[in-house]
Amino acid sequence: MSMKKFFLFGCSLTAIAIGKAQYVDTTKNALQPIIITANKIAQKLNETGKVITVIGKDALDRSMGKDLSQLLNEQAGLVINGANSNPGKDKSVFLWGAKNGYTLILVDGIPVYDASGVTNVFDMRMLPIDQIERIEIVKGSQSTLYGTDAIAGVIHIITKKNSNKPIDINGMLSYGSYNTLKGNMNVSGKKSIVDYAINYQRLHTDGISEALDTTGKAHYDKDGYWQQAIQAKLGVHLTPQVSINPFFQYTQFNGKFDDYRLFIDNVDNRFKSKLISAGAKIHFTNEKWDLVGMYNYQQFKREYTYPLLFDSRFQHAEVYTKYNVNNYLQILAGTTLQQYQFIDTAVKNPHYSIYSGYVNVFFKAKNGWHVELGGRYNHHSKYGNTLTYSINPSYYIKDEQLRLFVNVASGYKAPSLYQLYGLFSGNSSLKPELSKTIEIGFDKALQHDLIQLRAVGFYRNIKDVIVYDNNTFTYANSDKQQDYGIEMETSIKPNTHLDIKINYTYVDGELLTKSVSGKDSSFVGLIRVPKHTININISYKINKQWYINASFQRMSSRIDIQSVKLLPYSLCNVYTSYTFLKRIKAFIDVKNIFNTKYTEVYGYATLGTNAHAGIQFSL
Repeated sequence: MSMKKFFLFGCSLTAIAIGKAQYVDTTKNALQPIIITANKIAQKLNETGKVITVIGKDALDRSMGKDLSQLLNEQAGLVINGANSNPGKDKSVFLWGAKNGYTLILVDGIPVYDASGVTNVFDMRMLPIDQIERIEIVKGSQSTLYGTDAIAGVIHIITKKNSNKPIDINGMLSYGSYNTLKGNMNVSGKKSIVDYAINYQRLHTDGISEALDTTGKAHYDKDGYWQQAIQAKLGVHLTPQVSINPFFQYTQFNGKFDDYRLFIDNVDNRFKSKLISAGAKIHFTNEKWDLVGMYNYQQFKREYTYPLLFDSRFQHAEVYTKYNVNNYLQILAGTTLQQYQFIDTAVKNPHYSIYSGYVNVFFKAKNGWHVELGGRYNHHSKYGNTLTYSINPSYYIKDEQLRLFVNVASGYKAPSLYQLYGLFSGNSSLKPELSKTIEIGFDKALQHDLIQLRAVGFYRNIKDVIVYDNNTFTYANSDKQQDYGIEMETSIKPNTHLDIKINYTYVDGELLTKSVSGKDSSFVGLIRVPKHTININISYKINKQWYINASFQRMSSRIDIQSVKLLPYSLCNVYTSYTFLKRIKAFIDVKNIFNTKYTEVYGYATLGTNAHAGIQFSL
């Protein structure tokens, strides 16, 4: 589908919707009512200078035909490589052009890792979208608050809340293309001082062949995928000021995959992955201060046909407190201890630990100024001490509904255990990566808040960047990586029925390595990341029961391994839902409606037109 045809389609839908609108809603302002937790404390969006995108409960409820990677792939500044490939294929997170491993995943405020992975990155397939209440995407270096691996930003996933009813049962069942069957059931409730929630999810799909059949006649086998997950949360409210919240998660998935050799099918390759996560939060609060303690234990296990076994442990313990000095000054201080262990007898069970202490000061003045200042001390058991900082002033002009902000921050990423000690490519001489990031931008509301605009430019410089050396077949430190770009978003809501969101992101970068002569040699720095990305999302509520959504995505050409150029492509999706009997919602989700042929990863296939239909219910 050409850009011209899509915009004609979009304009037609917009014109119809505006024509049917009943009245204008001018009561909402995106800078005012949204409460975010990006800084470990609840605050209004206009009280921070951070660049934050919020995906709320309504958007998640309308995404039951997607997985988490597909939903994130629609957001400004984010590219999830593999989101539209075979469902069992691994997913890579590129935030503002930064490579996989530079974006930290949080679940309910707790960092999650796979300590046996190449970059420690958490496997996004382990988080079923059905268990999620809300997502906050925080862009720019967040190492001061969250430590290692947050060089590009943080994706904070907040799981579903426990119900206030004695018992509340809801679920979803859907069926779709590639013999895909998906279902989930959630039971939650509250009695006396105890609340609880238990969620179970199951998914099966025949999938497609991971390897791309360029002839169309090779009859590659389908690489199926199966997953189940269970999550349990408990809340014990000892007093109005004291609560204890233990939690548990178990996720398992099995699947088939094709060889890393490009375009090669393999009918015998299989993999299994398992995650066990358990821990607890303790929260004390009063009018002046909050004290939070948390602990989480995670075990990842991955097995491959080769045979290969990856088994890791990660533990995170943290205590932090927020103190309200007065109405204008807040202080947040905390300490963390993280332990990483890779269970591998061939390399004598490598491990390391990181101890950190941090302080953040939040100042807000009556005249609209807000300033956040932070510092973090990191002590790595192998590398010693590192300091990171953040400076984040912002100015909110209430009468103009305008927010101006600047962020200057440093970042820190320690090499993973795999990069240091991996049997095939480890290099124990690696140095940590250090970064500096600068952002500048604004938010603006127009026409009585009917239009919301945001624009931000960024520059990121990473020293001692870790790359895979094709000459030595090991990981090595290069000189530096420089990335830069702009992100623009607009939201138009002319009435209570119509909502239009448009975002555009431009990113570019280069990898610089000093030669023997001392001069910088420049190489392509962004692999599988488009320079230009456009997302358009048009939603229309026909009435209280009937909702329809159309979305469009355009990605420019990308460079893949071996300097292969991947062609640009456009995707169009349509979703509709209808609610009846107040407790049952039927939905249909059709993706890639024009059956676009394209490539996300060189040598691997992507999904053609695919549809899913189902029901969500509440008992």
